[in-house]
Amino acid sequence: MDPKVIPIFQPLRRVPIHLEAAVTEKLDELLRQDIIETKKGPATWVSQLVVANKANGSIRLCVDLRRVNQAVIRDRHPMPVIEDVLARIGRGKIWSVLDVMDAFFLLELDEETRNVMTFITHRGLYRFKRLPFGLVSAPEIFQRTMDEILADCEGAYCYLDDVGVEGSTVEEHDIRLNKCNIADVMSRLSTASPMPFDKAEEFVVREIVSAAAQTIALTWQEIEIASKEDDEIQQVIEALISETTDDLPLSYKTIFTELCSVNNVLVRGDRIVIPQRLQQRVLHLAHEGHPGMRMMKGHLRANVWWPKMDQHIEQFVKACRGCTLVSAPGPPEPMVRKELPS
Repeated sequence: MDPKVIPIFQPLRRVPIHLEAAVTEKLDELLRQDIIETKKGPATWVSQLVVANKANGSIRLCVDLRRVNQAVIRDRHPMPVIEDVLARIGRGKIWSVLDVMDAFFLLELDEETRNVMTFITHRGLYRFKRLPFGLVSAPEIFQRTMDEILADCEGAYCYLDDVGVEGSTVEEHDIRLNKCNIADVMSRLSTASPMPFDKAEEFVVREIVSAAAQTIALTWQEIEIASKEDDEIQQVIEALISETTDDLPLSYKTIFTELCSVNNVLVRGDRIVIPQRLQQRVLHLAHEGHPGMRMMKGHLRANVWWPKMDQHIEQFVKACRGCTLVSAPGPPEPMVRKELPS
């Protein structure tokens, strides 16, 4: 942490009454999983809790770490380039892609860092025991850890929480796959007792495609190509490298500490920044079935972002004739004159 930055104690962000029970249940779940713990004693850094709605109706708890990120001295570990990963995939005849579940939460924080990860809720103060999502240096820390773990695993490569294993034959592939027992290795990073390794439970074989991109029916390759052609996104990525915001548009300056780049794709937290060329397509995809403005906003906010996105959603829905007809109020009943009693 940069000692020049003064710690900030942020006030409680009130949770709607009807969501308090769900938030309490989520906090209890995180406590049982040993991801958070109750904060005892004085606190300096305190961040706010944010409640986000999921598409399935449940909630997700997020912590607004923007103020903390301003003081974080980043790890600067080199992040993998997708072109290198794709080039390596072509060498083997048999390959698997493994997804490390709850990736960041596998890394335990030291005592000093836990105090910085304190957040305030309607039940009091809690702090993270594990590496939280939203911390600007979290991807670099996790990537460095995975690179160290897989250094001696031949035929294995890592792209954040995705581990690829390849082999020229089925036998070679299976030997390498068994060697990449990530769950067992990662459990040694924690002081908690390691759980028995079950490959079927710990890993899910899938393609290396962003979950957000899948949700909005775009491929990672489409987003990457469009991002390369988007001058504004490339300007922001260059600013991230040079760590200067002087020439950036205001919409990016205000969220600069939340941004990072994965190859040529810009990411805000866990949401993909959609290039201008794909924005209308994303709006059309999210509008399928005419879900209404509120649900459309909730779905897109959970997965993607771009400047003035809410305004574009409102304009899109208002321009839809079908939505206009359905939402238009019915004509009032005509007034009927009645004769006065004699």
